[in-house]
Amino acid sequence: MLKYNEGNLKIDGINIHYYRTGGNKPPFILLHGATDNGLCWTPLAELLAVKYDVIMPDAQGHGLSDRLDPAFTFESHTHQVAGLARELGIKKPLIMGHSMGADTAVNIAIEYPSLPRAIVLEDPPWMAPPSPAAKTDEEAMKQRADMFQFLIGLRKLSLEGIVEESRKLDPQWPEAERLP
Repeated sequence: MLKYNEGNLKIDGINIHYYRTGGNKPPFILLHGATDNGLCWTPLAELLAVKYDVIMPDAQGHGLSDRLDPAFTFESHTHQVAGLARELGIKKPLIMGHSMGADTAVNIAIEYPSLPRAIVLEDPPWMAPPSPAAKTDEEAMKQRADMFQFLIGLRKLSLEGIVEESRKLDPQWPEAERLP
């Protein structure tokens, strides 16, 4: 069973929650994808914690971190992870990201090239095909804007409300994965 501490840091005025295995080991930051939280990495973190100090933040809008607000951009995740590393005193971490987290990892390497020792990308979301329902670029942009507004609207809900909303939207999703 993974043993970790957890905490919160204010980064650019946003509460970022994180989980950390600790120890005097090289740091390894794991960045989750959209609809997940830091604890989605638990099985991998159990293996990595033998040799690494594993840090698993909840990205803004996910888990126990602050919800999205109108000022949010996906670049916010980049600056928040860099701020988290700075506040925790983490130097030259390995950074691995899945999907949205992979996008964040790449942006960290671009915006803060001296921060990561290396980055590992799993399923980066680059060049996602347009939605089949979108017949024009304008329709695709409207769909993205509508999704963004939906995500911002989730901030009005409690965690239990978000879980209930997920049951309505995707009743086939495994219950064991809803809360994370």
